Amino acid sequence: MSAAPLPGPEPQKEPPAATQADVQPSEHEVIGALASVEQATRHNEPILTPAAPQATFETSRTPIYILFALLIVFALIAATGIVIGGPKLLDALLTAGKNINIASKSSSSSSRGNRGPNRVVQQQAEDALAKAIGGDNKARVLILENHRAWTGQTTRTQKMTQLIDAGINANDMEVRHATLLMQLAVDGVTVDQQGFDWLRKNLANSKYRGWALWMLGAIGNLDVNPDQAAKLISSYLNDPDPQTRDGAVNGLAILGSDETIPILLDHFRNDASPVVQESAARGLAVSGMYTHEQRLRAAGTMIDWLDDARTTPAQKVWVLHALRDISGKNVGSDSAAWRQWYAQTMANR
Repeated sequence: MSAAPLPGPEPQKEPPAATQADVQPSEHEVIGALASVEQATRHNEPILTPAAPQATFETSRTPIYILFALLIVFALIAATGIVIGGPKLLDALLTAGKNINIASKSSSSSSRGNRGPNRVVQQQAEDALAKAIGGDNKARVLILENHRAWTGQTTRTQKMTQLIDAGINANDMEVRHATLLMQLAVDGVTVDQQGFDWLRKNLANSKYRGWALWMLGAIGNLDVNPDQAAKLISSYLNDPDPQTRDGAVNGLAILGSDETIPILLDHFRNDASPVVQESAARGLAVSGMYTHEQRLRAAGTMIDWLDDARTTPAQKVWVLHALRDISGKNVGSDSAAWRQWYAQTMANR
């Protein structure tokens, strides 16, 4: 059985689009700017501004505040010509304005939504997934139709994580598909190029790499750059860290493309880590997003390994377990019996 990845990085908030009302400074801001300028010119001190905007101010308003203060300063300089501390004040204001502008651009580059968790939406999403796992097709369709709207309004809760673990291991592949959509929604990843790019960016962070590899497999399975997702995930298959290789194997199993089957077979057979070997076998047998037809293709190869002297005892146990999961039968450990099952199964297709 497979488990959903641990939560990824916290959603980054994208500032709301500026409106006509947003770009107008408030009366409070005007008065504050005048008071700050007057105090600075009297005491020969620059206005001190934080490196990033305070949470009580909207990002879209802060640059206007700075510009408005600059205009006042220029007016005072032009009127008197002897404003004390004028050069220092201007330099401080210009630097602060530049820093805030950079912070604003950095924030707006995120792929995450600008909405926070909504308890009503969270409850709706959890109820829908629970019903879908229970076989309610209308609930599954509700997830398909609303997962985009739920992105940014839902989050990880203990209940949601438990539901996702159950859904990703459901026998019904359509339920698994709906669970992938829910997984992406609650982690704030949009099912598009922007979401793909955000996941690729998080591969550079070792703390979230396993999560990003799994989620790249999910977004690739949903037809967002599947070939590129496969290449990115596969680039970590030879990483010296076995946990990273394990994440890559799980990501490919979630991607579930034909081309990834021989890759998982190879890592089941040849990876130095027993953990990675077992994950590859589990991915081919019962986990991930492979169809029954794809799993049968893997079964034919695994049957041949039962008589191979290079197959370790642990690998033989995993092969037999995988064959039982794929076939739904238990014909013991006799390779001849498994070959007979396989031949009959393929002949009847």
